[in-house]
Amino acid sequence: MQDETDLRDPCEHSAIANRASVTSKIEDVSCYVERSEPSAPDGAEQIAPTPRRRRRLRPTITLAPPVLGGALLTAPPISFLDFLVDDDCRAYCKALFGENGTSVATALEDFRKATEFHYFGHRSHKPGLVSPNNPGLLDATRAESRKTLKAFAHSAYHGDPDRRGTLFWKRVAGLLWQAYAHLMALRGQAEKIRLQEITRIERMSTKREARAAYMRGYRADRRSARGQADQPGEAARTPSVDISNGSEQRGGPAKEFVE
Repeated sequence: MQDETDLRDPCEHSAIANRASVTSKIEDVSCYVERSEPSAPDGAEQIAPTPRRRRRLRPTITLAPPVLGGALLTAPPISFLDFLVDDDCRAYCKALFGENGTSVATALEDFRKATEFHYFGHRSHKPGLVSPNNPGLLDATRAESRKTLKAFAHSAYHGDPDRRGTLFWKRVAGLLWQAYAHLMALRGQAEKIRLQEITRIERMSTKREARAAYMRGYRADRRSARGQADQPGEAARTPSVDISNGSEQRGGPAKEFVE
């Protein structure tokens, strides 16, 4: 029996051989292309790069000057005489020293009266004796400092009916002055903080404009550097396949790729 291949036409047999050769070369080219492209590791999903969103500048916010506290803290500095009669300072002293029955509250009430009239009396001068040290009115001179206030208390409470002694009332006067001085120090600190915040608010627009100008220049430099890096040099040579002789050319001599 004659073989089936012998019954075929010689031209048909040559065409089948040529098609087989072309298919083999195409598979070789496919292998080359697959090796040239980077592939993801096994089991890893390829994630498409997401475009980076440009940040928008935050809208300009107009800030109001801060309010640090109540009227007792934010009021302007005052003198000791005004401290004695101010309503907020009265509440402050009441919270610290009580209203009635305490020695400091008693001294506070006495000093308030001494600003209006000779509350501690006026001692007359007797002939042949040293002139008495009359306390007089509690004015701005006698309430100028802690030292002068204690001197006024020493003369005012000389011979007091409670028999506490002048040294005790001098210490009470010093305690009152400390309460006044500390309150004024707190007011000064609060005012300093308020002014610092106002200055910062005034500089916000200037700093914002300077930052925006810097970022515009920075982005311009980056775009210029990126454009210089992207300039084309020598044309990349793409692989070419010559099916006729079975060689792969990349702009040079044929190379053989091994599986």
